Amino acid sequence: MNIADNINKQPVGRATLVVNDKCGDPINYLYKINHLAYHIPWLVKSLAIAVLKDGEAMTPESTRNLVDIYYDNQRNQ
Repeated sequence: MNIADNINKQPVGRATLVVNDKCGDPINYLYKINHLAYHIPWLVKSLAIAVLKDGEAMTPESTRNLVDIYYDNQRNQ
């Protein structure tokens, strides 16, 4: 089973844990990721897939930047 199938078949909570683990900062990012998971679950799953597929390509900083951008955008709608 490939990474995308594995993530997409599981609840978004699993994807949230993957993204939060990559961010490495649960205090500042878990609530943002949970918010996105509630409002835009496909986005969190997509981020989790990118984190797992790209490994080194997505650094904690780049992952945090993406979470911040999408969180701020979603909150301003």
